[in-house]
Amino acid sequence: MKMLRHPNILMFQDGVDSDKSVFIATERVQPLYTYLKESKDSQSQQESEISWGLYQIATALNFLNNDCKLVHNNVCMSSIVVNRAGEWKLTGFEYTHSIDDQQVPLKVIAALDRYEAPEKLPTSNIKSTNRNAIPTESGVDSWALGCLIWEIFNGILPNMNAL
Repeated sequence: MKMLRHPNILMFQDGVDSDKSVFIATERVQPLYTYLKESKDSQSQQESEISWGLYQIATALNFLNNDCKLVHNNVCMSSIVVNRAGEWKLTGFEYTHSIDDQQVPLKVIAALDRYEAPEKLPTSNIKSTNRNAIPTESGVDSWALGCLIWEIFNGILPNMNAL
């Protein structure tokens, strides 16, 4: 995050690390879930804000996947924040890796499995039309973006079968 500069990626301002902890200072933001929950805008205005926000996240993913050759690998409601100007920012880079990496960082939080593309899961009980397809690494982020869109309009994704 420190080296990525893009208007739709959360801006790193300063950081300190020690043997026991890491502190990161960023611009002032709030979680997307809180922002949407506390919004007092009309339905049509909120839909416009959501459309613009999703465009901003798609732009950030395009930058990561195509320009930086990175896979975010953690796109979900909790990896999106909103600043005071209402701009959506991508964060949550714990599982980011190069598109060319053979080994993908292991997600230790089981709840994140619900955002995995069905083709990436070793044993998938999801009803899929093309279970043998192997997505491109950037396809992982595209699938997760689709899950994010679902969550915005339907609430937190309980499991992949809800899609």
